[in-house]
Amino acid sequence: MRSFLIRGATVRKLIIAVVLVAPVVTGSAAAQVPPGSVSEYHFVPDAAPAGGSISVDGTCRFGDHPATGVLVRLARTVSPGSGKEPFDTSKVIAVNTDGTFGGQLPIPAEAPPDQYHLVLACQDGDVLFGQQQFPFTVEPGTSPPANPITAKPVLTG
Repeated sequence: MRSFLIRGATVRKLIIAVVLVAPVVTGSAAAQVPPGSVSEYHFVPDAAPAGGSISVDGTCRFGDHPATGVLVRLARTVSPGSGKEPFDTSKVIAVNTDGTFGGQLPIPAEAPPDQYHLVLACQDGDVLFGQQQFPFTVEPGTSPPANPITAKPVLTG
């Protein structure tokens, strides 16, 4: 399992990142992922402005049963001295009884434009497996509301 370090993160944020990325350790042995486990992810788009969303779907099976959820996380990592603040948002999407899932991660309106990492990981209870990381760009500007209100002319008599 790959792990990553959030540069410039506070100790509290770093610990949270390690908990989300590392396998769960019980006693002296790490949790094992059973054979036959599947983690397959699809997402669109690979860039969007703040206020938009990322659609994700795929399959997560933990051995012979569906995973309990999929962690979807969008994180901006920054270099020390860059003057930028880290930014992070996440959501757990439920997995169907056949192991498939689908949902959206909203990009908060306050997400600064920059390069991010989209991290997807299957979750079964406290165990994360099949973690994959993809590049994602939060573009300048904001998305229009999902359901804009449109004024229609009214003809009177």
